[in-house]
Amino acid sequence: MINQEMQKKKPIVAASTWGHPFDASTYSGLPRTIFSRLAQEDSLCGAHNLIPGLFPSLMRGRIRSTTIFAPWKCPRTHAIWRYLPSNIEYMTKFMVGVEMFREADVVFQFGVAGMPKPGLPLLAHIEYPIESVFKTETYATNYGFSGLSDAVQAQAIAGERIFTDRCDLIWTNTPYTSGLLQKSGVDPAKVRVLTPPGNFSELTLGERDWTQKKILFVGRNWAVKGGDHLVRAFEILRKIEGEASLTIIGCDPPKSVRAMDGVHCLGYLSMDEPSERARLLEEYRTSTVFCMPSNWESTGMVFMEAASAGLPVIMRRIPETDALYPDELFQKVDDDSPEALAELLLQDLQGGAAVTKRTEEASRFVEENYGLDVFQCKIDDLLREVATLSPS
Repeated sequence: MINQEMQKKKPIVAASTWGHPFDASTYSGLPRTIFSRLAQEDSLCGAHNLIPGLFPSLMRGRIRSTTIFAPWKCPRTHAIWRYLPSNIEYMTKFMVGVEMFREADVVFQFGVAGMPKPGLPLLAHIEYPIESVFKTETYATNYGFSGLSDAVQAQAIAGERIFTDRCDLIWTNTPYTSGLLQKSGVDPAKVRVLTPPGNFSELTLGERDWTQKKILFVGRNWAVKGGDHLVRAFEILRKIEGEASLTIIGCDPPKSVRAMDGVHCLGYLSMDEPSERARLLEEYRTSTVFCMPSNWESTGMVFMEAASAGLPVIMRRIPETDALYPDELFQKVDDDSPEALAELLLQDLQGGAAVTKRTEEASRFVEENYGLDVFQCKIDDLLREVATLSPS
């Protein structure tokens, strides 16, 4: 009887997130997309930031003491900290005293960390298992997971397993990441695949000035997102299209790149700040081509956003996202050849009927498969499902 009732109504959710649940920088704004709607519908009883405060972080070694006088770009915290079993146990004990967990039907958590008490169903989002992070050199190096001893890596893998064993359902973004979770030992019966949408529901198809020859790059990590590859291709392109420009948003490329003719660096634009959000949206609307030849992606939400805005999209072919974006709708460079990428850029910068048709079809594809309404309905289904399960 209880299960039937849960299947009909939305359960009351406690949001638990590694980072502020309503901050646009937390998990690419995905928790905010989900939890803000649940709050509007009175289905959210509370939201909890799992990151410990400054004092416990210092006492328990989360903050790197060696970076006090280091350059600002150096990681300030130990990225592996929240995966270690002793820290998971510490955060779990801390969560016992949080009121919202006593009012919730389910906990919806982003990130491996502390866990709610037994008896409360847990749905967790895990993008990429930690064992795969260690094996992916580009990701590990650029996100603070490199240089760890075998013993520490083994502890982190064990900590994540403690967490995944406690979960009742695990949501991951793609079939590719689902396969990685299962290879790491997660029970496949727990895993659900749901690809998230982009962050800008207000992006729509519109008139585009193809004479602008303006390339847009939006990415947080220059190296991981293939920034150097794009710049090499841009240098080749400028010899043919002397008026072409490149706008870089979201990261801080090397000084040599910032000094190049035709390159405009806008830095990080916050989606939480109205004027910066408006500027970012304007760049999507006024650019001619979107290009981000990432070396690694879990999902590539910016590709969806660019397609929604009617931009032709160029990416690198990588295993993680190849099945998400059809070749006939999204141009892909097969390797790190700047000449091959420059050729694709030149084709799309010309515009024309074929490019326009492709952008229109790509926009429809994104809306039908990764649209916000489609996504929210599937999130509701996940919450109803986990609410009916007997807690692990």
